[in-house]
Amino acid sequence: MADQNHNSPAFTIDLDQAAQAWESIKSAKQIAIISHRHPDPDTVGANLALRSALTKAGLQIQSFCVDAPPETCQFLEESACYQKNFQPENFDLIISVDCGGIEQVAFQKQFPDIFKSNFINIDHHASNQLFGTINIVQTNLSSTCEIIYQLLHFWELPVTTDISNYLLFGLYYDTGSFMHPNTTPTVLEIASDLVRLGARLDLITKSLFQNFTENKFHLWGQILEKIKVTAEGNAAAAIPHQDLVKHQAGSEELSGLTNYLSMVKGSKFAVMVSEEETGQIRGSLRSVSGDVDLSKLAQSLGGGGHRKASGFSLEGKITEHPFWTIQQN
Repeated sequence: MADQNHNSPAFTIDLDQAAQAWESIKSAKQIAIISHRHPDPDTVGANLALRSALTKAGLQIQSFCVDAPPETCQFLEESACYQKNFQPENFDLIISVDCGGIEQVAFQKQFPDIFKSNFINIDHHASNQLFGTINIVQTNLSSTCEIIYQLLHFWELPVTTDISNYLLFGLYYDTGSFMHPNTTPTVLEIASDLVRLGARLDLITKSLFQNFTENKFHLWGQILEKIKVTAEGNAAAAIPHQDLVKHQAGSEELSGLTNYLSMVKGSKFAVMVSEEETGQIRGSLRSVSGDVDLSKLAQSLGGGGHRKASGFSLEGKITEHPFWTIQQN
């Protein structure tokens, strides 16, 4: 294990859990790394960084997710490596990254016993239920990519150019482009180190913020035109599935929209709900205020997340008469 020196971060992860995880990893013959459903840059970056580091260490790794990574991730090397056909019996170690709750793993619906096997749970969400046999859950850190950065140093695995790109991608996204309160001095030091190691901040920002199609502009325009603002100043938007079909857009085109809703002056929080073709409703909650704990609100709806950024999923549909309502199945 690494010593704390000028080349290593000041470790804030649970070192006992990290050491146990490394022993499990070294003894495993086949390892599966799972990203959460509807993957975002943090879970993708953490997955690919860990995959790359362990592969370079001579281990056999495969990446899984029930959903394909969004278009914003496609510039990353190995982003196409994800598989959906997960067979847990083929692996003697399973690692989940950035899964804030059991339901985020998604494969547990088909394989409910996977948590009884050798399972490492790496995450930073306060809503995490510590479902692994080993849990590296650091709610004080900005992102799962920040945890992976510390783990790789502790395990004395090199952070190569591709790994630095993966980690900065997740770090940049989960800190809201370094604008959220979770942007600590340590986060900025890590970002600086990753850029020094070859991470392409220019490509990351281009992928996240310079990828609007004409259809996406029209979709967002329609949504913003119909937002509701309560007397308390909270902003809400609802997107039925037919709106996505109308603009030839997928649910990934809604990424980042809730951040715009939270910009309403004086608002406590913003909520966006969108309807998918499968009959599932996805909810996203954001706040720039510390007055409301959104993770508790999301947990009451079967979801989870952070105090200022959370999400949930429901079975149902969105209707309007005359206001947007959710009809649960």
